[in-house]
Amino acid sequence: MTQARTALAQAMRYDFGVALLVLDVDWFKQLNDTLGHAAGDKALLEVANVVRTELREGDLAARFGGEEFVLLLSHCNREQGLAFADRLREKVAAAQVMGAANPQVRVTVSLGIADSAQWGWGLDALLSAADAAMYEAKNAGRNRAVAASVLPD
Repeated sequence: MTQARTALAQAMRYDFGVALLVLDVDWFKQLNDTLGHAAGDKALLEVANVVRTELREGDLAARFGGEEFVLLLSHCNREQGLAFADRLREKVAAAQVMGAANPQVRVTVSLGIADSAQWGWGLDALLSAADAAMYEAKNAGRNRAVAASVLPD
């Protein structure tokens, strides 16, 4: 949280955009309940590995609860954040997360995106908007990315 606040303060000071993504592993509780916590741990590690390989230097990522991750992409607007989220989502869905014993098991993720151009540089506002958008992605069928939209006045 401290690093995110520092990154947001720099973005505001130097006037560049950021996108904050909330990523949630789809059907994680069912995965844990059906295949066990070791399988759930493997799934989380694989998602983290995909995130790590896709992030650019200077971007931030953190686990933010059981099966949630938060990513802060600097020098990034809404469209770029959506494109990144879709690329990340596709790579997670294509990953072999369970190993040879369970090749049929695939993990997907739902993502919500909020950008500073619409939501400002406040961490709480970005997190809240991205989290709401992530729930929209879940409610729309999972395995998708949704950008938070500002309600008209």
